[in-house]
Amino acid sequence: MKRWRRTAVWCITLTLFASTASAELVCPSSGLFKYSDEELRGAPLKLLLATQRNELARFLIEPMKHLYSAVPNLPPDEDRWLKAELAAGGRRMLAASTTAAYHKQTAKRIIGTIVDNLNLLLSSRPLPLGRQIGIWADLARNYNNEELARSVVALANAASIDEQFAGGAPSNPPDILDATCRLQANEILGRIVIPFLISEAQ
Repeated sequence: MKRWRRTAVWCITLTLFASTASAELVCPSSGLFKYSDEELRGAPLKLLLATQRNELARFLIEPMKHLYSAVPNLPPDEDRWLKAELAAGGRRMLAASTTAAYHKQTAKRIIGTIVDNLNLLLSSRPLPLGRQIGIWADLARNYNNEELARSVVALANAASIDEQFAGGAPSNPPDILDATCRLQANEILGRIVIPFLISEAQ
């Protein structure tokens, strides 16, 4: 991996790792995310084998594709309205960021990026390891995005999607699902991204 790319991944990783370190370590699973297998827990940082990384990607992609399909698409008129409100700035932008249209657009964007990245990792054409690690780092960044949990829970509360996607109950606050997302980000960083970067530095 070129030096500038490695440095960029290091910077992203350290920022994400610092922000996920304070996440709750005990929280109910939403059914969308996977933690490491029990035999890996507590083990020294070691890069997951290619087969293990593929297993994790396959585990993650199906429920995320299901969630992506469940989130309604914005009609063209709502999409135009939302873009105009967000571009206006100030109170109009803040008000728009609490609407169902905003949560639909945000959830679609983040989940769509996650699904696209997982599809790349599961492609029949193997990617160079450095490229794979960059994609995993971007997955961690998106799982770590607090807007993901906030939008999913808001849509469940509005009955726009099934409550299962909010952890089983619409009354659950976003921070419950957010903690689960951050745990998955930490899992990716700790089992894939950081071990690779350590091996590259040696």
